[in-house]
Amino acid sequence: TQLELARQGIALQVEKIRTEITSFDEEINFLEKELLLADEIYKNYEGRYREKLSSMSDVIIKQSEQIEKILQLQMTKNKKNERIFALEKLANGENK
Repeated sequence: TQLELARQGIALQVEKIRTEITSFDEEINFLEKELLLADEIYKNYEGRYREKLSSMSDVIIKQSEQIEKILQLQMTKNKKNERIFALEKLANGENK
């Protein structure tokens, strides 16, 4: 019946969203590790600059890479939250 088809459709949507959320969780974990590495690299270059072993432009490049990782991480967290809200809307019976 149509009711059963609708329920199956909703169940598929829920499963798809849960899979997306899991995928975002994995991406967030990966990006957090990349950010830790970018932080360490930036601190290393900052220290090397103080010791006159690297240029200010090198430090700025590493800082830019660090900021890029922060932005990627935040954007991924935002996408995950969007999918969580979509799941909540489905659970509450709201339409997209």
